[in-house]
Amino acid sequence: MAGRRVWVVLAVLGVLLAACDVQASIRSDGGNSGHNAADTTLTTGSMAGMSTRFTASLGNVGATHVNVPLTAVVLNDTVFVPAPGQLRAFTATGPNACSAVCAPTWIGDFGHPWFSFVGAEVSGGSVFVMAADLDVLGQLYAFDTNGVTNCSGSPAVCQPLWTANILALDAPTVADGRVYAFDMLTYEIKVYDAAGQQGCAGSPKVCQPLWTVPLGEVELPLQRIAVVDGTAYIQDRRGTVMASDAAGVVGCSGSPSVCQPRWSAPTPGYGTLLPSPTVVAEGKVFVRRPSAGSGSELAVFDAAGVTGCSGTPTICAPLWSTPVSTLTPGIAALAVANGKVYVPNALGHTVQVYATSGAGCTGSGPMTCPPLFSFGVDRTVTIDNGLAVQSGAAGGISAYDANGVLGCSASVCAPIATAPGDATSTLTIHDGKFFGVSIDATGAARLTGIW
Repeated sequence: MAGRRVWVVLAVLGVLLAACDVQASIRSDGGNSGHNAADTTLTTGSMAGMSTRFTASLGNVGATHVNVPLTAVVLNDTVFVPAPGQLRAFTATGPNACSAVCAPTWIGDFGHPWFSFVGAEVSGGSVFVMAADLDVLGQLYAFDTNGVTNCSGSPAVCQPLWTANILALDAPTVADGRVYAFDMLTYEIKVYDAAGQQGCAGSPKVCQPLWTVPLGEVELPLQRIAVVDGTAYIQDRRGTVMASDAAGVVGCSGSPSVCQPRWSAPTPGYGTLLPSPTVVAEGKVFVRRPSAGSGSELAVFDAAGVTGCSGTPTICAPLWSTPVSTLTPGIAALAVANGKVYVPNALGHTVQVYATSGAGCTGSGPMTCPPLFSFGVDRTVTIDNGLAVQSGAAGGISAYDANGVLGCSASVCAPIATAPGDATSTLTIHDGKFFGVSIDATGAARLTGIW
């Protein structure tokens, strides 16, 4: 209980110290790498004995939203996942864990019948989530992770610590005490004080941006911003990559401050598909974007905006690129870990794996790069303790050797471990446990815990 009281005090005081911040992200880190580097408990042996421990209803998101990538995030013993009109928190592990069929420990009230398309972000005692009517109205919400502040009843129903008026469909990104999101109405990156202090006023409290980064009249993306080493990265639906100062200083002026991108990489083609999240890892930016013809490519850039970059304003060319699927709807996220980039690719209905260095690439504009190996199906993959893990469209969870050795023949890899799971499930891995969100053909969504 002492630990709970400490976190409540920190949340009330708005103390968001980056050096000791506790954080949970839907793509493992601020760079959206999909590499759960902290977890060493998941093994092929542990997967062999797994079973479904609980399920929890998330309500009905509608039959037209069957393929949305609704994703859970886990902090300590609590699983946070959006549902229609609310954020739900479940005590899924630990001494007070639910079992069989779970009810929420507390509920965050959006105040509207709006829906979150992806998931939440947890940082510094607050959980942040976007919700919108998918047309012209939306808000960023911050709730107390403990379900105490601004909460009442049993189970507790919580009102936001603060909100901001912004139309965005993807999860926000939190870094260094700031919340980053793209506003689909104003075509701007907007940056807020995560503590809900600077630029915030009123009761209920509403926050204004600390600064903005105008991106021009870009295509509307379902796009999570990556924030790594002081730079914020985003890709629009056309495939243009833009990098700006995450501290709102370099290239910024005015009051309120407006910032210009540090560098950009215009797309050679024109995209009609939604981009997967931009991934920043190993000093590089990885994106799936339209290519010069009617196809798509994996393109890799210098994250610092130096190599392959020139001019004023700075324009960057890819360090390397290679053709990938034109069929993937874009929300199948890339993953990067240990010198490899994992690319869900409908051309082969598999995940194809490339060296992050671009080893073996030939040609120039366009290039072609040989995959190191392939595995599984054309779905999002998470890298955890040397395993490449994904759910199957027909159900079940499969783990492959992330290095392409065990279970592999002729550069094609078979599963080296399996576990049960729902069909069409997104997966979160925490402390060797799986938390999946599935949406059936009628739109009924549910959370499943497997270990």
